[in-house]
Amino acid sequence: MGKIKDRVKDEAEIHELIERWLRAIRTENFDGILADHSSEILMFDLPGPVQLKGIDAYRKSWLSFFDWIRNGGAFDLSEVTVTTGDDVALLPL
Repeated sequence: MGKIKDRVKDEAEIHELIERWLRAIRTENFDGILADHSSEILMFDLPGPVQLKGIDAYRKSWLSFFDWIRNGGAFDLSEVTVTTGDDVALLPL
């Protein structure tokens, strides 16, 4: 029973982390956006640049994203499913 309870707690914590990140995006709060990311982040994303290496590159990528939002772009997550385990958490988006 303990493992199931732990997983439910872990999944709730991850959902809250995602919600904090989304609130930070909606308010253009760079500190909030970066808060739960490693300074050594390596991210592959579209649109380009396809590869972002390091927290400074990740931060910079948000500038053009916010311009896009201000010009009518929309960003939201739907149907987020979180699955946790002893050594992994999956977020199939």
